[in-house]
Amino acid sequence: MSLQIEPIIGLAAGLAVLLSVFGYAIHLQGARVDARLRAFVGGAALRPAPRVPTPSRARGSGGRSLLRGIRLGAGPSQLAPAKSG
Repeated sequence: MSLQIEPIIGLAAGLAVLLSVFGYAIHLQGARVDARLRAFVGGAALRPAPRVPTPSRARGSGGRSLLRGIRLGAGPSQLAPAKSG
């Protein structure tokens, strides 16, 4: 029985991801078209852009505070070309 249900669950999960990515792309495209229209018209004939409130953090994120001090990649001194001698 589970062999018959697993492909259906996988298909539903894939469809959910596909629809969410498609919806996000449509949202971004609409915002881009709105911004271009505002720049072209000058914003005089359009309603004001909606302001999205940004959440303020009262305290720092607990999990990421440890990762802030870690530098990934090479430093500038390590990227300097080796001197041939």
